Amino acid sequence: MAKNKKKKSDESTSKPDEVRSSIDELMDNTDFRQSSDTSILTGAQKTPTPIEVLNILLGGGLPLGMVAQSWGPPGGGKSTWLYQSMALFQERFPDGLGIIIDVESSADAERIGYLGVQLDRVLRLPSASIKSGFTNLIQVIKNKENNDSLKEMPVFVIWDTISKAKAEDESVQSRMSAMDRARIIKNYMAELLPLIEKHHMFLGLLNQVIYYDKGYGYQGEKAGGGISLKHDLHFSTYIKSEKSEYEGPFIKTVVSNMDVDKSKISPIMHNIPIVLDVSQGGRIDTVRSFVDYCCNIELIEQSKGWYNFAPVLKRYEGTPYCGYLSNKSYRYHDLVEAFRENTELYEMFVVFIGNLIGSIYYLQKGIIDEYIVPIDKKYNPDIYEKE
Repeated sequence: MAKNKKKKSDESTSKPDEVRSSIDELMDNTDFRQSSDTSILTGAQKTPTPIEVLNILLGGGLPLGMVAQSWGPPGGGKSTWLYQSMALFQERFPDGLGIIIDVESSADAERIGYLGVQLDRVLRLPSASIKSGFTNLIQVIKNKENNDSLKEMPVFVIWDTISKAKAEDESVQSRMSAMDRARIIKNYMAELLPLIEKHHMFLGLLNQVIYYDKGYGYQGEKAGGGISLKHDLHFSTYIKSEKSEYEGPFIKTVVSNMDVDKSKISPIMHNIPIVLDVSQGGRIDTVRSFVDYCCNIELIEQSKGWYNFAPVLKRYEGTPYCGYLSNKSYRYHDLVEAFRENTELYEMFVVFIGNLIGSIYYLQKGIIDEYIVPIDKKYNPDIYEKE
């Protein structure tokens, strides 16, 4: 019996070329593609974010072809990280196009300029309703598709804020319930989603918090836009401010917390610090946010107001990394400045965090390695030469 089973198994795998040829014939004159040949999100081009932990987790940044949501109470930085990501997109793709669907008419040129966005490469649709936002966006994509020189142009879209958008006119809006609005969003998203994958587009949706009674005096939070919108998302982050730091009577920084509460391309993650520098227009301080995360996950040891690298010196004992790391202790400000001034120190901790996340979420390791291995090769060239 065992021999017969083995023979049957051998026969089923003995003609891969014929099987592939048959599959090719079945796909002929259809829009089907071989699933093994397509990496919709993980294999897409990526654009970096100002939050280094996300860059590590996603293997280099936000994939084009993705729909992402950023939601939470006001003042936490949910719009800031998307606008700064747009600025980094423009650096990564000099031929790329930015689009802002500005429902709240809050995309002030000076404010967005503080965040690094080059406004001469951005289209803005002011005071957009649900219908006009989607129809204008879809028309831009169709214009792009019909122009051979623009077909491959990457696009970064921010919709600010989708759940607050009204209907096409006030007479319709007055008769709309939240369920009606959610249905309209669902129908337009069904038309837009196939275009996003095809046209190298990132769609970032800013969303508001809806509060509801959970019972027994507790208040719950959820994002607006309906349950269908949540299903359409590839990625979602919840951001809430935790504390403000003052210089005299003035707020100098706001420290927020990001949770990845949905992801189709990574594990969910919680407690990612975001430090907003109010004195710099509310920009995210990438370095300080990164240092705070290293401290939170105890790659940097804290003792009575002093910080040191004892955990990683122990973990990487005997590797070339130890030759770069100091045994000294730092005050917090000096620690941040050391990361800010020393590129090697910053890069090494990118590798350390990537290795740590990859050791826990081993199925994510291949994606993380796309980002950290080129850095690791700089410090461990012998390992890669042997391979």
